[in-house]
Amino acid sequence: MSVPAGRPRAGGHDAVTPRPDADLIDSGYWVVIWTRYLLAAHALLINAFRWPRVAHPWLLALVMAVIIAWSLVIGHLHRRRDRRTLLAAWIDFAIAFVVVVGSPYVLGAHLLRSDHLTAGVYWMFASAISLAVAGGFREGLVGGLVLGAAALLVAPTSYLPEVAEDLALPVASGTIGMMMDGLRRVIAERDAEQARAAALAERERLSRIVHDGALQVLALVEREGRLLGPEGARLARLASTQEAALRSVLQDRTVDAHLTELPVELTAMLERHQSDGVTVSASAGDLYVDAHRARELDLAVQELIANVAKHAGPGAHAWMLVEQDGDDAVVWFRDDGVGMGQSQLTAAREAGRMGISGSVTGRLQALGGSAAVTSRPGRGVEWELRIPV
Repeated sequence: MSVPAGRPRAGGHDAVTPRPDADLIDSGYWVVIWTRYLLAAHALLINAFRWPRVAHPWLLALVMAVIIAWSLVIGHLHRRRDRRTLLAAWIDFAIAFVVVVGSPYVLGAHLLRSDHLTAGVYWMFASAISLAVAGGFREGLVGGLVLGAAALLVAPTSYLPEVAEDLALPVASGTIGMMMDGLRRVIAERDAEQARAAALAERERLSRIVHDGALQVLALVEREGRLLGPEGARLARLASTQEAALRSVLQDRTVDAHLTELPVELTAMLERHQSDGVTVSASAGDLYVDAHRARELDLAVQELIANVAKHAGPGAHAWMLVEQDGDDAVVWFRDDGVGMGQSQLTAAREAGRMGISGSVTGRLQALGGSAAVTSRPGRGVEWELRIPV
């Protein structure tokens, strides 16, 4: 995603500038609130004029009392961000629907044929718009179609302007829903970009700290360790490996998925583990999975890499191959370590060692995937990790 012109670059003090996004959503709800109040007042006025011709006047008075009371209740709910639920919008829709379909009995068929106005008059428009604001295009369109069709069925007419009024409802509610979907999408993308900019700024700050401290120490150990005999040479190799891995992390310009919740490209994520002891390759193009699954898979892979260091023996190397198999993303992980027999593998699984039962198998199964392991003495360990794409 490109950064809009004029946005401060990551690393500056003003990399993240809050915007009043919540106020934009609030504005949509305030439009619904005041539209509902005005339409309730309009319905009260229209029904007062036609009161003498109504079949059941006092029942109409009860309907108007419900409309006014519910308008106040739903208006109060819409004012509070924690009460703006889709369930409340569907309850609002149900009340409007009952008012519409009950109009023939309340008003009388003769009045509906002459006026082509239900007991709530145009108050039902607010319910369809409320559904569009809360749920988006699909909910707004469905609500508008159902209420518009119900109004047309209870008060059928062949007069084109009156038919057009009922048909305008799904158009209006669907359009408003589409606008709300677009607004929420833009806000989500903007928030993800701000989170990424903040994370990169923090990474640059930490990079300066680490460069002046840990990297200098590792470089010193690598340089001086070779002069201290075999053990010193071993420490020098480890320092060199860790220095390269740390530099790779600090130079990585990607951002952890939990900061953005955007889809993650799997190969790029796993390549961050590449080092002198780990090789990563891919047999396909870009392979995207959602952020949560990518996070869990990454933690499982970290456990496998840790197992190689603990159990595979000195000098063991690990390889990862990423590919797509139908609807699954597959990571083949193997090492050339000492391996183990089937009985040892079963005992390790039952004892909870190697992270088999929890950190790997359990984690993948919780995602709807699987983790299978095979091993033979002297042939290393091989894993097949699968998660749904």
